[in-house]
Amino acid sequence: MRVLLTGGTGFVGINLVEKLLDHGHDVVIYAKTPFVSEAIQSFENRRGSYQFVAGDIHDVERLRSLFKECRFQSCIHGAVITPDVQREKKMASQIIDVNLMGTVHMLELAREFSLEKLIYMSSVSIYGAYAFEVDVLKEEERHAYPISLYEISKYAADQVCGRYRDLFDLPVIIARIGHVFGPWEHETGYRDTFSAPFQALRLALKGEKAVLPGAGVRDWIYSRDVAGALTGLLETNEWKNTVYQIGSGKKWSLVQWCERLAEEFPDFSYTLDSSEEGNIRLFLPADPAPMSIQRLVEERIYQPKYDMHAAFADYLGWVRQRESFFL
Repeated sequence: MRVLLTGGTGFVGINLVEKLLDHGHDVVIYAKTPFVSEAIQSFENRRGSYQFVAGDIHDVERLRSLFKECRFQSCIHGAVITPDVQREKKMASQIIDVNLMGTVHMLELAREFSLEKLIYMSSVSIYGAYAFEVDVLKEEERHAYPISLYEISKYAADQVCGRYRDLFDLPVIIARIGHVFGPWEHETGYRDTFSAPFQALRLALKGEKAVLPGAGVRDWIYSRDVAGALTGLLETNEWKNTVYQIGSGKKWSLVQWCERLAEEFPDFSYTLDSSEEGNIRLFLPADPAPMSIQRLVEERIYQPKYDMHAAFADYLGWVRQRESFFL
């Protein structure tokens, strides 16, 4: 299948390109920033082919030319700015423009070129403060209280995708991705919020102490599982639903992660101190509800393969092969 992936040079994108290539797909990655050299090396000797095209998500004419040239069957739209508060203050309009209007551009192109499917990479963040009021987040839940510009813009884009699907009978699948961590997490210039497991592992490699501001209980999802689930959605010919949540289905804490790190790295230690901010950021004021992944599993689209221990072993092995890149 010939697939367009927007924003594919970042953290989740590199994992996804690896998986798509392993499955023999031909992938065109459209993004503003190029791949890191280590990722390019990783793409070698895989089944599929890939091409990188540098471009802005707002350059609709360039995208239209690309659609005409490549004749895509499907698109996975992941171009996004994931800001912290400081970037919100400096780039408020640009965040909304990229996260919302960039999605509208892709929906219009999907209509114009009659794509077989468009998968929108949404986020658990769309639920906002509502995630602290329930026990489980379900796809059919209509409540959401987004607060930050990221949450608001992702929620708006999520809902616009649903409306385009209903108005124009557009084959749009919304994939809400949970609290992700794992290989290829790095500074791209467009993502300010690094995962807590990443932050802790980096401190462990440096032999420094981690001060945790909270337990950090999440249904953490490994990036390889995210890539597997998105590929599963791409390759599924019929869906019973139009919104799917991509999580691990299991909760574990940052404290448990640090316990494993302490076993592996004798110079590493950690403490839980909610009275101070600490040197690891959790980004949320409390532990949110986990996402239901019942649809994903029951429809046999994807079954997450990595619990905390499997993810720890795989991630550490990956890091030790690329320690200079990771640090």
